[in-house]
Formats: sequence, structure tokens, C-alpha cells
Amino acid sequence: MMQIFICIIIFLQFFVVRGFYWESIACHYLAEHLKNEIQKPYDASRDFPVLTYVQCPVLLKVVLITIIDKQNPIHQALLKRALRHAVMIDNLESVRVLIDFGVSVTSTSGDPINYVSSSEMTHLLVTNGAQVNRTHGYSTPLYWAADSGHIEAVKALLKLGADPTIIDRKNNLSLKEWLQQKKEMAQRHHDEKLIKLYKEMSEAVTPFLR
Repeated sequence: MMQIFICIIIFLQFFVVRGFYWESIACHYLAEHLKNEIQKPYDASRDFPVLTYVQCPVLLKVVLITIIDKQNPIHQALLKRALRHAVMIDNLESVRVLIDFGVSVTSTSGDPINYVSSSEMTHLLVTNGAQVNRTHGYSTPLYWAADSGHIEAVKALLKLGADPTIIDRKNNLSLKEWLQQKKEMAQRHHDEKLIKLYKEMSEAVTPFLR
């Protein structure tokens, strides 16, 4: 009963703040689904679809309060995946909800900062402990952002201390060399959009080269 009561309170808060406006039809559907989920008996071994609710922060908050157990190893893994997914879809509010719930912004596997696409998300993660020069795997967050074409994330990472001189172990190139290679490839294919992107990235990186 207490879980259901908490759920109702959060829904009411959402209605008051949003003026009875649902963020999307998908969130409306998920809200109906979640009502049924909360009624089910707790199963510690259950792989609950937390990722499904990341697109709807208010529902994610309900899931965390009523269903997720922080001490459960299965749920801990789900929370890490949920944070990574929230970063990938650039949902700042859901990332804040997960951080407030105690989910770490660092991971040795699929580090969330490798998936940033905006300046705001980059700052949010770094402010909460993400490391801009972390090199688990082959590449740093800066290379991940550049390879994904996220110019705003590249600029934000550089301003926050990302080192563009670190050699990428996947390509064995510095970021400057990698960008030059990419720009030349785009030129061969007459891809003006990519030529412009890599030129802009190169210009952003140059002031930070030592």
C-alpha cells in the first residue's frame, strides 16, 4: 500500500507541474503499464525493463522508488544500463534522477561519458564525477564524441580538460591526425557536410594542442 501511495503522490506532482500534459503518447502508455507492474509481487531475480522508462523521467522516478532495490546486483546492472541509455538519448532529467538515486556516472564497461552528444550532458556528468580522459578500452570520451560527430560534446570536453594529444589505441593516431584523415576521406567523397564538420572539430581542437 505504501508503494502505491508514493506512486500516486508522484503522479499528482507531475500533473500539477505539467498542467495535465503528458510528455508523449509513449509516456501515457507506459504510465498505464507501470500501474499494473507495481501491483505485482516483488521478484528479486526479475530483469525489470528500466530502460523502457528512461524516456519518461517522472515514471522513471516512480520505478526507482517502488520497484528497484539498490542492493540487488541484478538491479544494480539495470541502473548502469539505464544511465548509459539516458545519456545516449540526451535526457538530462532522467540522468539527474538516476544520479540522485545514487547511480555512479563512471563505469569500466560502457562508460556513460563516452555517449555524450551535448554540452549540457557533458557538464552534468563531469560535475558529478565523470573523467574526461578515462581510457578504458581503446578510446577516450573525446574520441568517442568526435567519431560520433558530436561537435558540441567535443567542445565541452576540451573546455573541461580533455587531452586531445592522447593517442587513440584503436587507430594509433592523435586526434589531430585522425581528424585530418577523416577530412581527407570526406573530400575524396565530396561530402561537404562532413568536410565542414571535421574542419570545425579541427579548429576546436587546435587551441588545446600542446
